[in-house]
Amino acid sequence: METRKRSIFRMLFGLVAVGLILIFPPIDAQAQDTDNDGFPETISLTLWNNSIYYLCAPSQDRNTCLDPITKDLFVVLIRPPEGNVPTVPFEFVYRDKALGGLGVAVHELALNQIDSNTRRVSSFFDQKAIRVTESLDTSNTNLLGVTNIGTPNTSGFITVFTQTIINRIMEVCGTRFGTDKCTDTTNQVIGLDLVNKYIKHTFAHETGHNMTLRYLDLTKSTDLKIYNSIQNHYPEGTGTILDVFVKFTDKAGKVTFTLGDKFTSADQGAVRLK
Repeated sequence: METRKRSIFRMLFGLVAVGLILIFPPIDAQAQDTDNDGFPETISLTLWNNSIYYLCAPSQDRNTCLDPITKDLFVVLIRPPEGNVPTVPFEFVYRDKALGGLGVAVHELALNQIDSNTRRVSSFFDQKAIRVTESLDTSNTNLLGVTNIGTPNTSGFITVFTQTIINRIMEVCGTRFGTDKCTDTTNQVIGLDLVNKYIKHTFAHETGHNMTLRYLDLTKSTDLKIYNSIQNHYPEGTGTILDVFVKFTDKAGKVTFTLGDKFTSADQGAVRLK
């Protein structure tokens, strides 16, 4: 009688196990990475510390969940005490393409949610997070942000010198800071809003480089000529996020920054995360 009960139990357990396999099939990262961002998004994504990202529910903030048809970028932002990072530092990256963004969801993680050695987001997959450090060092007055061209897997380290950005604005504008005599080309962004826009511009600029932007085909003589002149940038003054420098003019007592907050359509189509 005991043997028969055990046989029935094993049979039921086997049926349950088969059912679970049918309901939750093994995850195949390659087959299910439909948006080519390095992550499978069929059910959920388990982060390095075992916290979980789920698929987006209706009306959920896209930067807090996964989506199988739009790209997901994970970042760790290292903030010093008394830093200057705006509330939404990656706004120009994740906003809709129609508004000049890249349409890439940006998920900010804590340092313990990734592998601190490899920057891998999950122990199950190879895709890495970008590590962004805000620096208050002002020793190099010409250095506002630095990174390498590549993807999160081949580059992945960014430093943004926020205090140097602030010092640059203050040096140029002086007592005009905070007035309509120190603004951007919209004539509507002044004071702290100007500072925040400049910092967000720099975050977007360096993050773009970690998605291979501005993309140049160095086998083409025209692209190679651009690279040898200004590397992976657009000329100063075109008003895009990936301009080589932020241009400003000081005319008739007014300082105007050509401070781009949009990526080009070519940038939008050239994003690579792996």
